[in-house]
Amino acid sequence: MKILFSILTSFLLMSAGCESTASNASNDEKSISTENTAETSSSKVSKSSSIDYTDKNEIGDISGDFTINGTITNGASVEGKLVKIYETEGKDVFILDSTIVKNGAFTLNLKDAKIGIHKIGFKKYQLGEFILNPHEKSINLSGNAMNMERTIKLTNSEENKALAEHKSALNKHKAELKKIRGMKASTDVKLKLIYKQEKTLKAQQDAMAESYPNTFFAKMIRRMQSPNRFDQGNYWKDIDFSDESLVRSMALNDRIQDYMRIHASKDRENGFYNAADEIQDKASVNDKVKYFMLFTMMEGFYTSGMEDEAFYIADNYLNDNACGDSDVANIMKRRKEDLKSLKIGNTPADFTILDENGKSVNLRTVAAKNDLTLVMFWASWCHKCEQEMPVIKKIYDAHKAKGFEIIGVSVDMEKNAWLNGIKAKQCNWINVSQLEGWQSDVAKDYRISTTPVMFLLDSKGELLLKPDRAFKLEKWMNENFN
Repeated sequence: MKILFSILTSFLLMSAGCESTASNASNDEKSISTENTAETSSSKVSKSSSIDYTDKNEIGDISGDFTINGTITNGASVEGKLVKIYETEGKDVFILDSTIVKNGAFTLNLKDAKIGIHKIGFKKYQLGEFILNPHEKSINLSGNAMNMERTIKLTNSEENKALAEHKSALNKHKAELKKIRGMKASTDVKLKLIYKQEKTLKAQQDAMAESYPNTFFAKMIRRMQSPNRFDQGNYWKDIDFSDESLVRSMALNDRIQDYMRIHASKDRENGFYNAADEIQDKASVNDKVKYFMLFTMMEGFYTSGMEDEAFYIADNYLNDNACGDSDVANIMKRRKEDLKSLKIGNTPADFTILDENGKSVNLRTVAAKNDLTLVMFWASWCHKCEQEMPVIKKIYDAHKAKGFEIIGVSVDMEKNAWLNGIKAKQCNWINVSQLEGWQSDVAKDYRISTTPVMFLLDSKGELLLKPDRAFKLEKWMNENFN
């Protein structure tokens, strides 16, 4: 999400760093201002009558037994290994069940499985996505074990036939957006073309929903974009906040981000605080949905560099009195504490990760041996990292002997790419990686959705500085570490 939220990637024309697919954004407030101006103009012609879809007789939040029959195309490579199925909550995944692959095949019999988007695979960062609808009883699934994300195929399922059609349309939509961003035209012209493209996509989504009535796909896809998008008073009218099944999709994530960009950003001083209050109030009919919405906003604000707004949610809605005693509330409390550990003066999460030689590296141990330790998240393929590395290396060479260390934490997924990146960029400091990309535990603990990201710690492991550029780190070091 960097000035607003991560999904702004679909709307912004520039990128500040190397982001995950869920987190491309810009630090350019002027672009945001221009964007809002264009949207205000667009709203005069795009504002629709109030729609809530209550006439569609949509499927509810159901659960039931469900069977997955799977075939792995390169089954020998994973023979005897566990294939895992995950339930989703927005962009997060939680393991639901697992079974062993035998002779290149497997069967998963799920009990009381909940309707919604699920994922399956062997590596957490390469999971195949599908819709689980207990009404369908079972699905047949196949894919390549090394990349289920791109190779998954599903039969015997209207839900997943629809999902495949939508992915195809979405890929074409993204290709059109890429063309628009590459045009030699003014920002205003590009934004108007982007809004026109979004309107076309919304029409396609609504048509697809009509073609697959009474499916989870139809309910989800209708709500990816508000039918009352530019009507602030009716923006949320189509959302049933008591329906937990919407949490098991990206619909609510997308809606929050879109609402913040279109409506909350109009009031730079209080708009985001008011939006958080409003959304919390609307979602208060269901604890699960409410805390999901609060967490999504809190994380979105934080990864956008809007820490005051993130901690406003944490302090006002995720405190002990507000959260109560429910399991979901307790999870939210832990997430709140995890986030607050990344505040200046606090102590971020410890980690122990293997370096390029297979040796364990513990953050606390390294920090205790040095006056200052820089934890730097990077990737071998990140162009922004490549630009920053010469300055980082200059800082390291100048201060290493004085008690300064760097732990470079790579979000690479392939070991050879990581090792080649270390060599090419001359990273002569400590290098570690879990080789699980954005889904690695350390990336999640530190809320990493873009690279490079830096955290400067003292010998006690307390956070001193979060420089967004290497030259700012260099300036601080020269002024404070001599």
